[in-house]
Amino acid sequence: MSEYQISPITPAIESKLPEVAERAFGKGVSIILPKKNLWGFYAHADGKIGGAVYLKKWADNEGCLEWIYVDPSAQGHKLGSRLFRAGIDGLNDAKLPILFTLVRGSNTASWSMFAKEGFVKPSVFHTLTQYSWKSFYHRLGFHLADGYNIWVKDSSLDLPMHPIRYGFLKTFLFAGLIGLALGLFGLRGVDTLLITISTLLVVTGLRIVIEYLVGRSYGPLRWNAPQGGTLLSFVIALTGTWWPSFGHFSPKADIYRDSDYAKVNAYSRFATLMFHVLIYVLAAILVPDLFSSGYGLILGIVLAVQLFPTFPVDDSDGSRIYAYSKPLYFIALLTVVLAYVGTIIF
Repeated sequence: MSEYQISPITPAIESKLPEVAERAFGKGVSIILPKKNLWGFYAHADGKIGGAVYLKKWADNEGCLEWIYVDPSAQGHKLGSRLFRAGIDGLNDAKLPILFTLVRGSNTASWSMFAKEGFVKPSVFHTLTQYSWKSFYHRLGFHLADGYNIWVKDSSLDLPMHPIRYGFLKTFLFAGLIGLALGLFGLRGVDTLLITISTLLVVTGLRIVIEYLVGRSYGPLRWNAPQGGTLLSFVIALTGTWWPSFGHFSPKADIYRDSDYAKVNAYSRFATLMFHVLIYVLAAILVPDLFSSGYGLILGIVLAVQLFPTFPVDDSDGSRIYAYSKPLYFIALLTVVLAYVGTIIF
């Protein structure tokens, strides 16, 4: 095969890109991909498309590297870094000094590229309040993406690559806020409010302990407070449903290979998922009236979301387990199904 070339995306190419993206991200991602009037670049060789990068101008001085993906069959040609470079150069040529992008929490290869280019991960509050109102709805949309983080290149920011101050405090404050939202801030009754808040805080705390106890065998770890998905969790909680967004541990080093941590990560996520199963079953046994009144549905949805192995829940327990071991994922799936069936029968 000839060497892959990087060229600007043209209207004739646009319709061919979604199928490449689905091979890279999984089925269903094409639903949210932009499909027309694209600004960006694609990699190609002998009529085969190997990947693409999409760019967008958000405001007068703000741009975004919206999507970057490489067909798994085209890996090994450094297409990710080449497309990234073409995208950054394109945004720089358009004189957009403040840049945004969205990176999956476990995509350490992208971390390295963006960090070397000067991108960092500011807080949710900073990214929502410190930039142009014209791009607010874009940034808000990014924060709805569960398991992802907004990275920003802004010369005025003086932050470490991974801001970790008050990570645990932020996590518990967020859990308490979701508990308040689930209880409609007391409108569903004080007892319900206390139950939802205490459930969120206890489940979050125990989950952190379990994940750490299993994950520490890797070495020093860093706690990453939830960022992407937090706003989505809050909005959904107001409807009476808990869409979990917990945060996660990762190696303490700024840059590491996700594949090196994959085994420990999979087993720690398996342990936390089994913990959720235990909570679900114990609730059905110990507080059956509360369980049947809607509490069981909330916990059941948490199990389903955490078990889901692919897009749009890209950093769930199930996705980390499935990526490392299909047999281990099958055990998790079977356990959850048995828990569901058991609570229905008994």
